[in-house]
Amino acid sequence: MAVTPSADIIDQDACGAIREILTVNKVPVAAFIDDHVGNAIWQRNVLADCLRALRATASNEIAEAIDKAMRQARIET
Repeated sequence: MAVTPSADIIDQDACGAIREILTVNKVPVAAFIDDHVGNAIWQRNVLADCLRALRATASNEIAEAIDKAMRQARIET
């Protein structure tokens, strides 16, 4: 039976690999973090726009579910 590594092990491996890639390419970690956070914010805004558009055309039950998801994600409705 194959054993699947836990998410923690995968995350630790990914962190080490990312750190090594950044170091080898002389990329400042702060710049990498800024880019990553900027991309995450942009993606969140795109998703929020899509949810708002979907909610506008959805039935009441689906619109309520979308509103709940947006509140949980702290996205203004």
